[in-house]
Amino acid sequence: MAVLSANVRMDHRADTLVRTEVLAAVTDVFYGGAAIWWSTTAEGVTPVCASGTEFAGFCEEQVSATMAVTKIKLVNGVFKIPTAGASAQATQGQFVYGDASAGSDNPADLIFTGTASGDVGVGVALEYVSSTSCWMDSRVRTLPTVVA
Repeated sequence: MAVLSANVRMDHRADTLVRTEVLAAVTDVFYGGAAIWWSTTAEGVTPVCASGTEFAGFCEEQVSATMAVTKIKLVNGVFKIPTAGASAQATQGQFVYGDASAGSDNPADLIFTGTASGDVGVGVALEYVSSTSCWMDSRVRTLPTVVA
């Protein structure tokens, strides 16, 4: 897929949404529905998934690059996401990752084949929908440790 050039609609379960706002110097356009990342090196948000970023949430509405400093509305919760054919019953409970090599804000670039060392955890697959989509909870980014 490619970096977004327009807003995308994100199907979601309304009763699961957690909204936050962050101040950010806007040098790019943050499109509605875009996956947004915290930069752990530059201390700010970025629309580009890369090594050294952490998932912040999905952008709720478009924010223009013409604004000097603005609030970006982020939302986390349960979303229906495209999964490029990787979705199957077996993917339930698996982590969904942002592909650090893709450099993208496009939810269609989220993957199941990521690695904890190279890609960025976004959430957990909750429910299989079809070969092209699943429901994912972006509020869960780590699995609990089982103590024997």
